[in-house]
Amino acid sequence: MDIIAEKLGMDPLEIRLKNGYIEGDNYINGQVLQGVGLMETLEKSSREINWGQAKPRSAGATIRGRGIATMIKGTNTPTNSYCFIKVNEDASITVLSSVVEIGSGQKTVLAQIAAEAIGVPLESISITNPDTHITPYDFGQTSSRTTYHMGNAIRDASRDVHKKLLEIAGNILKTDPSRLSISDGKVFEEGVGELITLKALLAEKFGGKGGAILGEGHFTPANSHLLDASPGLKGMSSIFWMFATHAAEVEVDTETGVVKVLKIVAAHDVGRAINPLGCEQQIEGAVVMGISNALFEEFMMEKGRILNDTLADYKLATMMDIPEIVPILVETYDQEGPFGAKGVGEPAVAPTAPAIANAIFDAVGVRIKELPITPEKVLAALKENEARG
Repeated sequence: MDIIAEKLGMDPLEIRLKNGYIEGDNYINGQVLQGVGLMETLEKSSREINWGQAKPRSAGATIRGRGIATMIKGTNTPTNSYCFIKVNEDASITVLSSVVEIGSGQKTVLAQIAAEAIGVPLESISITNPDTHITPYDFGQTSSRTTYHMGNAIRDASRDVHKKLLEIAGNILKTDPSRLSISDGKVFEEGVGELITLKALLAEKFGGKGGAILGEGHFTPANSHLLDASPGLKGMSSIFWMFATHAAEVEVDTETGVVKVLKIVAAHDVGRAINPLGCEQQIEGAVVMGISNALFEEFMMEKGRILNDTLADYKLATMMDIPEIVPILVETYDQEGPFGAKGVGEPAVAPTAPAIANAIFDAVGVRIKELPITPEKVLAALKENEARG
């Protein structure tokens, strides 16, 4: 996009604002896009990076530049997620699913969804570790799909449990279940107030002999009208689309070729942020990975032999290389997502490297198209530019 903008004599931000997707646009296969926050990611990230404002003067051989990059990503569609929810006799709740906690807070988000849908405190929810001999089928921990797909399955199972609890309460309390609700682990009646805790209700139900209430959830977007597209092209549709813009400010040393990243602004359309802090941390960690990918990481081989197979030789970004990172959550609403949520995992890495590369071009006029962008590559490109005059 930056190369096209340069040839047209346009600002890189302007060309994106003119051509970016908006709500109701058609994807290339004719699918109607919904829950599109792309423009807001462009506007917020560019504002935070001071796009269009004068850059600080160069200090010696170092020159500053700013760059921007935007992405769109779908998720593997259609896929399936199943789960079971068990309400124990002491009102504690166990969620059985095959979702793997890989460090980005899957268990917390899924527990939040269950707690909200059932009407109980978060601390009453426990998520089991998966064992596919016991836990029900899930497509996999891939494609930034977990919050959306398993979140929907858990929401449905939770609503199943919620309905059963209200029916039990109606029978025990001799009242119409439609007048009852559950909040913070307590049963309330419309116009009356709190009637009984879930723990006391289940004690009444099971009489101290023990028991459990089970709920089941399954989600697949296979038959969703949101996937409708041009004839023969439905297979290109995604049940939700993720949008993001990263803006980078860098400093390039023209004598050494060293690139120092000063700031990364990462604006992401996440749908509804179920866990805003976790969402921001996911983005921050991914930006670190993106910087490492852009400037340092290189898998080197010679005649089939790996040359840098230890962390002493395979270079990663360290805390000394990490700049100011500003995560920005753009909240749209997905019609079929759990409480409007989408995904954020993979998109948080994607725009960082191109934003840095575009910032380097803005600073010194050389475009590096191969990662990592090492000092040697920058110097070689600068010398080539100089030779061309």
